[in-house]
Order: sequence, then structure tokens, then C-alpha cells
Amino acid sequence: MSAIENIQAVIDIGSSRLRVLIAQSNTEGKFSVLGCGVVNAEAVKAGVIKDIAAAKQALHYAIEEAERQSGYEIRNVDVAIGGEYVMGLNSEAQIFVSNQQVGNAHMRELVLQARHKVSEPSQQILHILAQQYVLDGRYEVAYPESMPARQVNASYHVLRADQTMCATIKRCVEAAGVGVNAIVSSALASSYMATTAEEREMGVCLLDIGAGTSDFMIWLNGVPIASGGLTIGGEQVSSHLAGKYSTTRQYAEMLKCQQGAMLLPLMKTQFLELPHTGLRSGRKIESADFVAAIHESYAQLFQHFEAALRRLGMREIPIHSIVITGGAAQLPGLTHYLEEKFALPARLAKPYFIEGLADHLQYDAGMTGVLGIAKLLYEPLPDHVWEIQPKRDIIRKLKHIFGRGSQWA
Repeated sequence: MSAIENIQAVIDIGSSRLRVLIAQSNTEGKFSVLGCGVVNAEAVKAGVIKDIAAAKQALHYAIEEAERQSGYEIRNVDVAIGGEYVMGLNSEAQIFVSNQQVGNAHMRELVLQARHKVSEPSQQILHILAQQYVLDGRYEVAYPESMPARQVNASYHVLRADQTMCATIKRCVEAAGVGVNAIVSSALASSYMATTAEEREMGVCLLDIGAGTSDFMIWLNGVPIASGGLTIGGEQVSSHLAGKYSTTRQYAEMLKCQQGAMLLPLMKTQFLELPHTGLRSGRKIESADFVAAIHESYAQLFQHFEAALRRLGMREIPIHSIVITGGAAQLPGLTHYLEEKFALPARLAKPYFIEGLADHLQYDAGMTGVLGIAKLLYEPLPDHVWEIQPKRDIIRKLKHIFGRGSQWA
């Protein structure tokens, strides 16, 4: 495989940032970063692109920055979608094997059966991930092709997304001059990046808390068993603080990120300063009151999460740990709150050191999603969705990287 073929590009359209990453596989089977562009996503609210023209312009800036750093021009990308417009469903299939040997055609029939059961015109299927295969009602196997059997039962976790949202994302990316190879689930990308194989085997819930949306995926025995998204995140916490203290949302966000915590002992001062806004003069508020307000907002977020699990039929979570990631998951004391609430070990997942990634982006939990999309390309999971094969010539070496301004006019 040539050096060019080893290079991939991915996009994460988050609710606060647009991230574009160009990566290259290394000799160890991992990947390093050649370029990364990150810009504010003001045209995206709660995971929905509200203004294609503005989103296109922001995406163009991020693409150009990633290209400038890497020296490569992006031709096609994998792009993630998340929030409440993505849902995971479990689907089952059964076949009888006349010649008593499971072949490729039988495997295909199982997938098509499972896919048909959850297909809807308004939904685009993103992933079909095998959970379990059982031969003759007795023997559980990892993959039954070429094995002798009279009957095969299979179960799959199918991730699907709103067709209109997928079309909007595709149109936005293409408007920025880049083709779309595949749309992938943010929950899958984040959970694959943020959790270990051991955690996924024992049972883990990954919750990626962004600015306007949150995505979750629950793994057990090494396979996903539930997933979904919420239209709530750290931005709602900041809006609540702004309303409570009659200050700007921007200042409430800054105060939350720089001085906020879920536990009072983690606060550095007894009082916080609020600036002059409108007719209200600057004033002090007690840290205890500020922590209580943050606590209230995050409690609402996790109530939404529990309600989503109940809608999926999961009244009890069969897991051993909780892992949180995402920009809004970095609040001090949040893991302690989760351990008390769910009586389970909890940890904050930050990406491990990635060669080539800028220092200010290293170990940033907000980068988990875009790095997870890249990991799915370089360390792929068995996915039976059978999408169109990736286009050739994904990236080409730039000849005139600074001479493309007229193309974007």
C-alpha cells in the first residue's frame, strides 16, 4: 500500500466545534495526525445544521487548515452524526441451512433479514454490528461461516440515522468541496476510542457529553447492546447559569469551564465575581450556590439519559463501569457524582497521546469523537452494513495549496 493510500480524512460536525483531521497509519498499525483544523460551529445547534452557507464556510476554514498543516488536499471523508437523530436498535434473524454448511450467502441472508426488520424510508442505516451467532439453538460461535449447522440464529445492533439529517450533512460537506465516503455514528466512534477492549467485554456505558448533544453506547461481552443520543449537553448548563445569574451565556460558559465544579470542596474560592451586564452592576455570588446550580443542570442531563435507556427497554444497566468523554464531561467532580448516582466505577476518558496532534489538542476529551472516526478506519470493527466501497484517490498531494482561493468563492 502506498503512502497516499494510508492517508485518510475525517470530519466531526460537533455542536460547538467543527473538527477536520487528516491521519496516516504508522508501522505499528496505529495512526498519526498530519493535520487538524478546528473552528467554532456557530451554524450548528443541538447537532443540527441551521445554516448550510455558514456551516460550509466554517468547514472550509477547518479543511484548509488541516490541508495546510499536512500538505495534502482532501478529496473524500468519513463524517460523523450524533444526537437524538441517531438510534441503535437490536434486530434478530434466523435461517435454515439445507446443505448443513454455513456459507457466505447464508451470512448475507442473516444480515438482510435483520436489516429489513428495522428499515424505514425516513432512516439511513449506518452500521450493522453482530452481537451473537447461535448454531442449532445450542452453540454460540464468533462467526459461523464454513461451520456445519442446520439452523443459525443471529442478533445484530443496527445504528440508523434520520435520512434528512444525513442528507443535510452530506450537502454541507459537498458544498465545501469534499465528497462523503460514509456517515458514521458519533456514539460508535467515541465509545471505540474512549473505552478499552476489556471494558467493552465486561460491560461499559460510554457517554460523550458535547455542547448541545450527548451520545451514548452500552457494550457487553465485547459488543454494543444499546445506543442513542440526547439533545442536551454542556450548553444547557451554561444557559441555565446565565439565566439564574442574569449574565451573558458566554460569561457563564467561561465561569463554568474555568472555575466550575460538581463538588464544593473542589472550588478554589468562596465567592465568584460576576461582571457588569446591562443595568446590573458587578457582584459576587457564593461558590456553594454556583455549585448547586451546576449540579441541578447536570442532574437534568442524566435524567434525560435514564429516560432514553427506559425507552430502549433497559430498566437496569448490565455494566461494570461508566466512561464519560467530550468537552462538557471535563467538569471536576463529575465522575464522583456518577459513581454515587449509579453505584458504579466511573472515569473521564481523554485521548491518549497521538503523534502529530498539536500540543493544545492533546488529551482533550473534546477530540475523542474525531479521533474515534479515524480509529474506525485504521482499526475497523466488523461492520455488515455493506455501504458503497470508499472512493479511490481519497487525498492527493497538494501542488498549489495556496492557490485555491478562487475555487471557494
